[in-house]
Amino acid sequence: MNNFLRIFGFGYTAKYLAKILPDNFKVDGSNTGTNENGFVFNPPTEVENLDFSEVTHILITIPPDQDGDLVYEYYNKQIMNEAKKLKWIGYISTTGVYGDYQGNWVDETSELRANDVLSLNRIKAENQWLEFGKHNANLSINIFRVAGIYGPNRSIVEKVINDNYKIIKKEGQYFSRIHVEDIANIILKTMANYKTEIYNLADDLPTSPEEPYLYLIQKLNKTTPEIYNFNEIALNDMLKHFFNSSKKVNNNKIKEILNIKLKYPSYQHGFDEILKLYQK
Repeated sequence: MNNFLRIFGFGYTAKYLAKILPDNFKVDGSNTGTNENGFVFNPPTEVENLDFSEVTHILITIPPDQDGDLVYEYYNKQIMNEAKKLKWIGYISTTGVYGDYQGNWVDETSELRANDVLSLNRIKAENQWLEFGKHNANLSINIFRVAGIYGPNRSIVEKVINDNYKIIKKEGQYFSRIHVEDIANIILKTMANYKTEIYNLADDLPTSPEEPYLYLIQKLNKTTPEIYNFNEIALNDMLKHFFNSSKKVNNNKIKEILNIKLKYPSYQHGFDEILKLYQK
């Protein structure tokens, strides 16, 4: 094997990436369950002593804490001293770091306006790895600011099919998303494009929160339920966080630098493909 990818957080997105890796890649990951090449990374109680001497690529998908990225906290010195073959580190962040832009567009040069704890932790983690890269001339750092991730078994398609949802409308609210397969394809492309960059990962069509629901309701010939006004309904903390910021995420950079052509350029393309799984 010429390449060795180590993944911290072998979850939904990482599993899609692992499926499309070329044959010359060895891969291991944390929390892999049945993956025989897995390792334990569950700080602060369970942290394996890992060998980084053969690792060429590292992908981090786990959320940070108040001190920033956990992989950085536990392994940055070891990576610096031992990972002599390391060429690339990818860190999955979120578009939440931009904060609220009142429905306007953001790109990778936009000011980071986030003021919530979760997003501030992400910003800290991003900066840790970008700074790390400055001290390693042969290492490229890619920060992926990912919009809402969806795909098979993880989308509102299942919610609408099972009538397990509420539609909430807020004037001026916009949301971006991206299909998990497109995320995997973009990450793979960067792993051979050795250049430190920050990338927005989003599709071409930001929407209001209610638009995708209404599309699915029509496709499935269902009756449109009551649409709740944001100001007239009690929200849990997760929904409050979601509705506190509104922006449209620009994805031009992945197209210009990586020559990416999205497989699912809009939610319609992605939802139509997911619906096929339930219509066989």
